Amino acid sequence: MFGGGEEYFREPDPIDRETLKRFATFCHRLRTLEKPTVKSINDTVEKATAVGETIITNELVIGSILRHIKVATGAKQLAYWYVLDKLCKENKSTFAFALQPYLIEVASDYIPFEDPILGPKYESMIERWDGVFPRHVVDRIWIGKKERLWAAAHPQEVEQARKEEELEWSREESRQQEADGLDDYGQPCMDYLQGRCQWGKECKQLHPVGMEGSMPLECRLGDWKCRCGVINRHFRRRCSQCVREKPQYRKEHEQSAEEKLLSQPDPLVEELSRQQFGYNPMSETEAVAHWAMRLDGVTNHQFKNERSAAIRTRILGKKPSTPLETQVASQINFGLTHLALSVSSQAAVEPPKKRSRVEALVPSGVPPPQGITILSKTIIERGAHDVVVPQCLYQVCLLVKDCASTNSKLSILEAETFFLMCRLIFSSWNTSKLAAFELFFTEIRRHLEGLGLSTQQLEQVDAMCNTAATSSA
Repeated sequence: MFGGGEEYFREPDPIDRETLKRFATFCHRLRTLEKPTVKSINDTVEKATAVGETIITNELVIGSILRHIKVATGAKQLAYWYVLDKLCKENKSTFAFALQPYLIEVASDYIPFEDPILGPKYESMIERWDGVFPRHVVDRIWIGKKERLWAAAHPQEVEQARKEEELEWSREESRQQEADGLDDYGQPCMDYLQGRCQWGKECKQLHPVGMEGSMPLECRLGDWKCRCGVINRHFRRRCSQCVREKPQYRKEHEQSAEEKLLSQPDPLVEELSRQQFGYNPMSETEAVAHWAMRLDGVTNHQFKNERSAAIRTRILGKKPSTPLETQVASQINFGLTHLALSVSSQAAVEPPKKRSRVEALVPSGVPPPQGITILSKTIIERGAHDVVVPQCLYQVCLLVKDCASTNSKLSILEAETFFLMCRLIFSSWNTSKLAAFELFFTEIRRHLEGLGLSTQQLEQVDAMCNTAATSSA
């Protein structure tokens, strides 16, 4: 196999009994870990590294530590984080690489920043992760800290948001049920099947034609009737007698105006087909009439010679050498495979609209501060070298100007997100010197005062802009 990806088709490395014994010893040490002492942390890390050096053993160790982190609390949870921290710092290419896909999610949910005693310890631990994990991962953890602290300070807003989300999901489920007309068991209206539905056409559930009153009244919700006549319970996927599968019901779909328009034949295509073939191939009547006229009084041998002459002159582009080839070459609606549009057809075709150079990445109607936050999070999550970053930076510049013109200021969390994005772009600019990054700092330099940044953030961002401007000059 060429082009890479061979490792996905290889058999995984086998795990021998000795490796399993070492892994069991490591898991036992994790369970007995109570406090984050130096001796216990070092002992646990030694047992973790002794498990093995393969990818599977690294995944086993990381997964075991993460499971203990999710169920532990207090000092015990901090001890597990210290084990993970020391393990990744000493083995950046193995354990840190294996932990990276899960770190953002686990850290956002299982690091108690709101704890007044343990919170500063977690912060000091994360501050030393800059050289261990990618910069955007660490920045996303800091943003998660801000969100977690805000949620701890505003429990009512969080609960209200949770209720609104649950309500929206319930509405979506009800809309889905109304769309397909089936209940939770995938069955149509049970009252209709039992012959007692009083809603009639106003019923939102499906009424299969000819099945009214086909189910006895003692049937429960979800029960279904097989074609052999046996009534089956809702949990059966096949009939208990004839082993037929449970019937799948589907509500008749009413086409919208757009779907009806798309389902109609295109008159321009029909005209091109008539120009090319002499008839519309999608119309059965035209096709039958055309070939009845074409084959009237023509034998199979004559038709074969005529087609051969058409292929030679029309498709291969050779000069006619026989009277039949000359006759075929002068025909209009026979064997013509490449025809330009007629004048009337060209007039009917509208020129394509010019595509806008930059497509919006922020929904319309979003206030400029929220738009800046959305784009900043996108840049932080995707990294500074993603293909959409120049487009995001361009729109950030526009939104910053809008904030300055409308006197809109960023909140504390929004300002922190914007500041982290600027740091990420500046660190990438130091290594790549991309012109898009320089232009970004040049554009936002004049509008920093009214963004609502803190004094420290404003000084640092202004220093970044000055450095970029000096370099470009």
